[in-house]
Amino acid sequence: LEGARLEGADLEGARLEGADLRGSTLYRNGDPAQSDLLDIRGVVVAPLSQEAFSEIQAMLKSIPFDGREESLQRLKSAAEISATAPTFASCLTDVKILPRCQQSYDVANPDQRHEFTVRLHETLVMLACNNSNFAKAILAILPTFNIFFFDENSTDGRFEKDSTRVGLATVLLARMKANEPCPGLAGLSAEFKTVLEERAKEEAEQQQPASTTRASQR
Repeated sequence: LEGARLEGADLEGARLEGADLRGSTLYRNGDPAQSDLLDIRGVVVAPLSQEAFSEIQAMLKSIPFDGREESLQRLKSAAEISATAPTFASCLTDVKILPRCQQSYDVANPDQRHEFTVRLHETLVMLACNNSNFAKAILAILPTFNIFFFDENSTDGRFEKDSTRVGLATVLLARMKANEPCPGLAGLSAEFKTVLEERAKEEAEQQQPASTTRASQR
């Protein structure tokens, strides 16, 4: 969901646990059912512009579907001034303004970011262990550092390196190899297990230069 335009999107009742909303735009969305451990850095709470409203309205009116009038009404509310932003349970954030979080982790505080990341990884590992479908979905959001596609100096490269999911592949792989039962990861096909092993290897290779630098500074 990073970078998503979510003005007017109905999040009420949604399960957003662990979602990466970095750079997204929110407005009049309703409060989700599960909103723990969200990354909301760079999130903007702002109404839909009149130009965007007109474009989306015309598109919706041209497509017959159930609930169209409800969607049009929600779209209209997303363009109105003075609306309430959704309230989330816990977030990693870089601002002190909206959206509201019952518990905030300051990304500028290393200890708070670390605590957030550990909690996030534990939650995602627990979900991955529930069943293989969850595990596959979580593999799909792992950062990739493949040397043929990854450029750490590009915008996408910096975005990947700054993800709170960095290190998750290593944690997932260790959990899969542990003696304690984890049906979701154990039930993955050989192809998906190979993907996980490759992601964990890429993470280890990315961490080596940083470890070398820290050692030389001692």
